[in-house]
Amino acid sequence: TVEVQAWCKRFEQELVVEENRVGKLNTMANTLIEEIGERMEELRDALEELNKKWQGLQSGLEEKKKTLAIAIEVQTYLRDAQEVDSWIKEKRNGVAGKEYGRDIASV
Repeated sequence: TVEVQAWCKRFEQELVVEENRVGKLNTMANTLIEEIGERMEELRDALEELNKKWQGLQSGLEEKKKTLAIAIEVQTYLRDAQEVDSWIKEKRNGVAGKEYGRDIASV
């Protein structure tokens, strides 16, 4: 999970960098749409498709981060539960034993 966390962090940083490019492409496309009347619909469709893909990429990252956070919580819970279970077994063995010590100091 550490590797996946690192990957998510790097990917998120890449998205921030690429967000500027997507913004510039939107501005450029809108300018072209205003200037070129005959191919306007084609440019609008291309821009819409690009923006859908971009939003899908961002949504995918958010979903991956949520899933990762849940996996980390589950992993932490299981580790903690295992530690408590081991502690309980250790103490149960001590409580169930018949050993009372050989003198007052060891009791």
